[in-house]
Amino acid sequence: MAVCCITGRPLKGEDGTLKGGVVVLHDITLQKRAQETLTRAKEEAERTSKFKDQFLSTMSHELRTPLNAVLGFL
Repeated sequence: MAVCCITGRPLKGEDGTLKGGVVVLHDITLQKRAQETLTRAKEEAERTSKFKDQFLSTMSHELRTPLNAVLGFL
């Protein structure tokens, strides 16, 4: 399905009376698809970053717990 942007202007004669009009259709399908692709990529990057942060937090906790026990024995 094509996505269009429509613009229009009246055409007036020298005396200012309306003689007709011009309508221009711009196919912006590719721009819309590119925008959607960028939006999806940004959302995926944000989701991946959140998972990374959760993983690092969990790993940090899991490593600190046994290390604290070892340090306590020392």
